[in-house]
Amino acid sequence: MLLPQLAILSLLLPALASASAVLFPVYFYPTSVGEDGCWKELRTAAKLNPTTLPWVVILNPNSGPLLDVEDDYLRCIPFLRRDLPSSTRFIGYISTDYTKRASSLVTRDLANYKKWSSLKVDALGISSQASLGALNGIFFDEGTDDSSAAHVARYKSYAASVRSSLGSSATVVLNPGTKAAAAYYPFSSYIVTYESAYSAYSPSTSVAVSTSTPASKQIIMVYGVPTTTTGGITPTTRLTTLLDQLILSLKVGGVFVNDLDIAKTDVYGSFAPDFVAFTNAVAYRNKKAANAAKKQRRTLELEALTLEMRLGVLLSILLGVRLSAAATSYLLPLYFWPNDDGTCWSDVTSVATAHPDLGWIIILNPSSGPSTIKEIQPVLDCIPQLRSAIPSAKLIGYVSTEYGERAISDVVADVNTYSTWSSAEAQLSNGTTTTVGALSGIFFDEMPDNNTGNLAELYLAYGRYARDKVGDLVVMNPGTAADAAFYEAADMIVSYETAYDSWSSSSISSSDDTPYSKQAVMIHS
Repeated sequence: MLLPQLAILSLLLPALASASAVLFPVYFYPTSVGEDGCWKELRTAAKLNPTTLPWVVILNPNSGPLLDVEDDYLRCIPFLRRDLPSSTRFIGYISTDYTKRASSLVTRDLANYKKWSSLKVDALGISSQASLGALNGIFFDEGTDDSSAAHVARYKSYAASVRSSLGSSATVVLNPGTKAAAAYYPFSSYIVTYESAYSAYSPSTSVAVSTSTPASKQIIMVYGVPTTTTGGITPTTRLTTLLDQLILSLKVGGVFVNDLDIAKTDVYGSFAPDFVAFTNAVAYRNKKAANAAKKQRRTLELEALTLEMRLGVLLSILLGVRLSAAATSYLLPLYFWPNDDGTCWSDVTSVATAHPDLGWIIILNPSSGPSTIKEIQPVLDCIPQLRSAIPSAKLIGYVSTEYGERAISDVVADVNTYSTWSSAEAQLSNGTTTTVGALSGIFFDEMPDNNTGNLAELYLAYGRYARDKVGDLVVMNPGTAADAAFYEAADMIVSYETAYDSWSSSSISSSDDTPYSKQAVMIHS
């Protein structure tokens, strides 16, 4: 028995590191309510870096919550929600006074923040009945750092209350302002492990990183970065060196840096003169770190692709079949951006060129979907080179479906965007332009495996729409054995997507309605 469309992939890859967030304490009132007020500097900085700058914004109208819907602070929150990325975590400030503040008062503040989800305010220019929205978490200020069992238990209880009140995925930030005992880390999303002046900061002593105190959970808050050139070091060099240490070397979870002098002003009382420069610099380093991680990932992917013979033998033994390379299609998730040096996806194309008899199905996924032409132009510019190097490859676009729960309009919009690639412009390395060209089809990720609620009909409709708008090849991914009803919707179904250690000869099976010829296997780790 041959499995002519069995797709094999083994990716021994670490997860890409998350970008460092900007923690911004909104501890001061807006200058006015409206477009020109409402912390415009913060909104502008976010718009300048819409995809490379995660935000954690601390809302603190009165050393804690307010419920007065006529208060200007509350009336400006809808402007932040509108202009900052949807991924922004808005968290409420609560003082704990190093456990000295009564738990009942902390609980009261949390309850009042929870009420914000039902409050409406007059946000001039947006709506006279604009929602404050539910908070994404809580910032517990003045936290303890020691390993006292009573102290740890107190903050663990606070964290549990936050997640019970605001949702299991709520963000909990603890701020002792210094290095904290490892016992606080399991229940904290982030811990502020340094909050002090630049003059006191030392990369070797101010931050302690270990497996139990990971950098990805630490936030560093530095104020008072000197604004004059001293010892030949300019303010810009001083800022960029600090951020290189925090983001590129330590890879901390979040940062706050400004050049305000605590001896002269409230360092959290206004936007610092270097605010935009700081946020732009963080965004740049996040992009730089992401590119470095992608290059490392490409190397590992190349190593994985060269394991084809091992995988062929493995599957031959386990399934009792003999696979010929010409009969086997490789399903490659191209979920990383091309090289920055003009060689595009050279790691992939070099392997493909060395094995011209292999069939390739390549999933293009620039940004968990197609994003916009402007945002992914470097990807589009490299597709003609990919086509030239692997002319027989079928290129398909990635679309998330969230197991049938994603809005149909959003799924359709992604398919429509991929359809525009046929006429989208790509700039070649020689300076000329061409078109990206039409894709061969669509890869629908996160397909359900059972037909509860007759979901197969929905995916039949998705398949028909994709063929009508983009191309004839439709691949769907439940990641496990799927109900036979779905096989009519797709040309290929990923019936196994999990770790190498979990694979066995019984991991996939076939029937007249679920033939091997329509199944794909994706093996990782």
